[in-house]
Amino acid sequence: MIDFGIWLNKHKEIFEEDCVGLFSDSYDCFKYDIARPAYLLAYQGLMCYIRSIILRSSIRPEGYSDSEWNDRILRNLRDDASWDKQAFDCTQTIGDKNNKAPILSIRKEVREKFSYWRQLRNSVAHYHEYEILTAHVIALYSFIEQYIETITIEGSSVSLVQKFDDFFNPRITPPNSDIGPLITKISSMVSNDEMDSFFDELYESCEKYNKEMEVFHQIIHAGSQEAIKTSMIDYIKKNKRLLKYYIEEYPNDINYFIIGLTSDRIYQFWHNDLPTYRCKLTLLSILFTAELIKDQECINAIDICLESIERRDGFTDYSQLSESQKEMLKQKGYFTRFIEKYFNPSYTSNNCRKICYNTDFYINTISIMPDIGKEYVEALISIFSANRYPYTLCDRLKGRYKNNEKYREQVDQVCRTENLQLPKEIMPSEN
Repeated sequence: MIDFGIWLNKHKEIFEEDCVGLFSDSYDCFKYDIARPAYLLAYQGLMCYIRSIILRSSIRPEGYSDSEWNDRILRNLRDDASWDKQAFDCTQTIGDKNNKAPILSIRKEVREKFSYWRQLRNSVAHYHEYEILTAHVIALYSFIEQYIETITIEGSSVSLVQKFDDFFNPRITPPNSDIGPLITKISSMVSNDEMDSFFDELYESCEKYNKEMEVFHQIIHAGSQEAIKTSMIDYIKKNKRLLKYYIEEYPNDINYFIIGLTSDRIYQFWHNDLPTYRCKLTLLSILFTAELIKDQECINAIDICLESIERRDGFTDYSQLSESQKEMLKQKGYFTRFIEKYFNPSYTSNNCRKICYNTDFYINTISIMPDIGKEYVEALISIFSANRYPYTLCDRLKGRYKNNEKYREQVDQVCRTENLQLPKEIMPSEN
């Protein structure tokens, strides 16, 4: 529990003016150790909130006729003499044999607490032989802070989804606002049984703002919400399409979804699923780092990725690769295998036409090499010293040598160290 005054200042927007006034007056009394009025005012504030959410709602609970709902319950809530009792009675309806639904969505253990608070309130109001201590006030404050937003007429999970919707609506919430307070409400406002349906509704609500993956990512990385994080991960795991969508956005989160799988399932992932991802190289490097691909299977995994990229380079996202991930690819032999399979005179001289239509595959792969070494430069010299070579690739590499200072310096350094000479075909003209 945080200080009730601080909590109230942070939550004023969810209360009507009367509720704020009652809670504020209660806290003023509490600060001066006047427990009896502090308790009474806090209880009245709670009942005032119950009344307001029912009166504001456009929902009529199932099983209530128009006359019963409008002429009895809502009329009583608007009446100064009866609203307090009617608000309490609304907290206690649990449905009946006439198929009437509960008026409020309240958990059983929370519903039962209202009888205790009312009994204590009656003792306070009528000066029964019962001493009211500041501890009683603190207990009620704690209850209000923890549960008041979970009490709704449409269900607290539905209410929370609407809060997320409002958060991402630029007409309501400024950009870069902190979503953390909303995420912390999930554990108290959504039961375990409701969690999957809550995530379904949250996805649909946030999708119209293109924020559905962002909010899932925020939930997973909310530090103090371990149980909610686990529920979120389990929810994503159940839907292969959703998992792929999420990982494409946040490939560095792959370990949350793959660690703990059997070795057979991990094999199936990198062998069958990995080539279908745009971020396949980022994922491959993470799997290597986590030692989830056996040493004897590394070349096979690299070949699968290379073949997939070579067939459809435009479907590969290189932008999310970090420098350390590029280094890991190098350590596991990715660039060596690229040279062995695709960047050598035996392959290039026999596939000139194909390479001319797929030059991006070569340039992009060379661009993510952490450094240029002897192996690459020797292959470069051999390819463009041959009688037949792909001219488009030659032009692109000639331009790279001319315009990319780091690349040029590394190539020249290898040539000096190894006493190698670049062929004139790959050297830019003086003009």
